[in-house]
Amino acid sequence: WDALGGLEEVRRRQDLAKACVESCYYDRIEPTLAEVQRRLLASGWSFEQTQLLPVLCARRPEVFGIAAPSEGRPCRITLCEQPPWFRGWIDCSAGSDPYAPETWEALRHFLASNGHVALAGGVSGAACALKEMALAGLEGLALGELQDLVRRAIFDNAWLGFDGEELRTSEEALEAPLLEAPLAAATSFTVI
Repeated sequence: WDALGGLEEVRRRQDLAKACVESCYYDRIEPTLAEVQRRLLASGWSFEQTQLLPVLCARRPEVFGIAAPSEGRPCRITLCEQPPWFRGWIDCSAGSDPYAPETWEALRHFLASNGHVALAGGVSGAACALKEMALAGLEGLALGELQDLVRRAIFDNAWLGFDGEELRTSEEALEAPLLEAPLAAATSFTVI
């Protein structure tokens, strides 16, 4: 507990952990231990503090549920009470495409109309960039949905491909015909 600085600080950290786990529900990204720790690190927690997360959560069983790793699934930290607005986790292994044709057209239009787009940070970074851009046709998607959309754009449609740490527009995305409707201009990408 020395890393956390006393009981009052422990309670404050538990509240921050709850907000972090809730953000996973909002993003529709399953709150694995690694995901929650990554988010807490990004919000200013030290590595040592993130390692205490399971213990912090176990001390508040009325708030947190901890699911041990099983059947190839990692440890997960959930909320005992799901938020009423929660729409479920995104299942990236689902075979069927859950997205409307207009969603795909919005992504392809962005990729094709901006030349050779380079999105940094792999799938997660590309999804975050798309979220920040709030492109017409994609603005209502949760971060988890955008991650799934980017994965499908890579593996199912070959519209994006890896180039080191970046995802770049493929020729398939550039050559397909576009619909007429232009999308909002994006600002968080590189045209090469």
